[in-house]
Amino acid sequence: MIKSLLRVSWQLDLIQKSDQIALFEVLDENRTYLRKWLPFVSTITSEEDLDSFIDFVTKPKEVEWSPVFLIKSDNKIIGLIGFKNTNLELKHTEIGYWLVEHMQGHGIITSALKELLRFAFLKMEMRKIIVKCGLENFPSRRIPSKLGFKIDHIEPMGEQMANGDWIDLVHYVLDRNDYPKNSKSKYS
Repeated sequence: MIKSLLRVSWQLDLIQKSDQIALFEVLDENRTYLRKWLPFVSTITSEEDLDSFIDFVTKPKEVEWSPVFLIKSDNKIIGLIGFKNTNLELKHTEIGYWLVEHMQGHGIITSALKELLRFAFLKMEMRKIIVKCGLENFPSRRIPSKLGFKIDHIEPMGEQMANGDWIDLVHYVLDRNDYPKNSKSKYS
């Protein structure tokens, strides 16, 4: 468990099968807000729709290991952050995240992303980390910018949204060589 005491107390917990009902309830309660930037939210209409996602992220793999964490405050799920498209041979991964609207603005995602960066660079020995954000999703784009990520490129029509529109994605990259060597870590 990773903890931080900011203005809001929060923690990261590895997602488990037993989180399925609570995760669905959070997605369902925040559906209107989350679907603006997360097209997958519209495809999750029941608890069972989370089965394959949770199975996929909790099952160990030889070439890809992409742990996903629930972000909790007062033992309630308020968001999710995790690795995806991890390639252990090529030593690169992508990190995605979301947070319920009423918990934004407290530095939670920025701090959680810092923890995952430490883990990825120091324990997983990644050499490159990617974060993709919608071109017009300025609150989300500020997060990797604050942490030293550089814009690698903009992918035209990179993601289809729930309403059928296509949006451009900004690809942010942080290379191991640009990661602060003196970062304090709970993992080292």
